Amino acid sequence: MKWLFPFVLSLCLFSSFAWANSENEFLAKKLVLETSRDILKDAQGTFEKIKSGNLPYKNGELYVFVYDLSLNMVAHYDKKLIGVNLKGKADVCGCLFRDEIYNRVTNSVGDTNCRSSDKDFVFYVYKNPKTGKLEHKKAFFKLTKIPDGRTYIVVSGVYLKELRECEK
Repeated sequence: MKWLFPFVLSLCLFSSFAWANSENEFLAKKLVLETSRDILKDAQGTFEKIKSGNLPYKNGELYVFVYDLSLNMVAHYDKKLIGVNLKGKADVCGCLFRDEIYNRVTNSVGDTNCRSSDKDFVFYVYKNPKTGKLEHKKAFFKLTKIPDGRTYIVVSGVYLKELRECEK
């Protein structure tokens, strides 16, 4: 019986962690879809709101950002990234996650050295703005084509855990 309490406690903690992650994933997916919708209505206005770093486009460690199809950063709360071409730039583990996202939304292929992912998300490592630490991140994305012909990639993700080692 001594083992029962620790077992139940660990099960509860794991369940709450899993629930919190699934809730955060839901919020990230929702943010991508809502931002995509907003861009369709008013691209430049939405980009300016994203750059302001305010709700609903940034809330703690949950935020959205936008690339064009050349992987130039179009909108991000970190203004230093605006206009920067991020094609071919890897995370600390060597994953070309932006290129991987591009490959997914355009049905392209290429070796990006990224951990196994699904068609709807990509794993990579990035600095969490809330903790200041490098953490594993799971990003969701959507291709958004606006009426004038321009196309953007809308991305948001959730931080999963502090980086201990690079995983493949």
